Amino acid sequence: MNKLLSIITLIIFAFPSFAQDEETAKQILDDFSSRLNSFSSVKADFTFTDINLREQTNDSYEGNVTFKGDKFRLNVLETETWFNGKTLWNFLPDVNEVNVSEPDQEDDVILYNPFKLFTSPEARFKYGFRGELSEGGEPVYEIDLIPLDLEQEYSRIRIRILKLSMDLLSVKYFRKDGNNYLIEMSNLSTNIDLPDSHFSFRVSEHPGVEVIDLR
Repeated sequence: MNKLLSIITLIIFAFPSFAQDEETAKQILDDFSSRLNSFSSVKADFTFTDINLREQTNDSYEGNVTFKGDKFRLNVLETETWFNGKTLWNFLPDVNEVNVSEPDQEDDVILYNPFKLFTSPEARFKYGFRGELSEGGEPVYEIDLIPLDLEQEYSRIRIRILKLSMDLLSVKYFRKDGNNYLIEMSNLSTNIDLPDSHFSFRVSEHPGVEVIDLR
């Protein structure tokens, strides 16, 4: 654990201004979560940017994610990922290999599916309202989530939500190793009719695939 970052985190929450904005953040997150839960499924395109503060480099990649309840399917960085609520498959098409695992922590799933951040966030985070900004002429809410578990690999997560539509605009992970991840959402579609099988990897559809079972 990075002790310095943990100390900084504690200092931040000592300031009354952050505590005063906690109720505002909670109300926005509750409203967003209620809207999100009203959809049977959600699909979105996104841009994933790896921001290396030490090397001062930014590498961006396009991807898309579909989720339905606890299930999701993700395509990014030449990797396809399926999660059926229990089992996680990471498929590498270029080597025809799939890694199979069962995440034992919800935070592991959050890194793949940012929408999971809004499932009972108060159980995992302390949060505060940073303010209302303007993005492309549209008003945007900005909220910081600080993990209660200081052993996490990230020190905070910054969320931006469009005020008028209550759509998720971006999620930024501030990692302790100096690599920050920014996910910018676009082209949101909702209530798509998808079978549960859409979220499970099928060996029969990938002839010759090497299965590495990590469970």
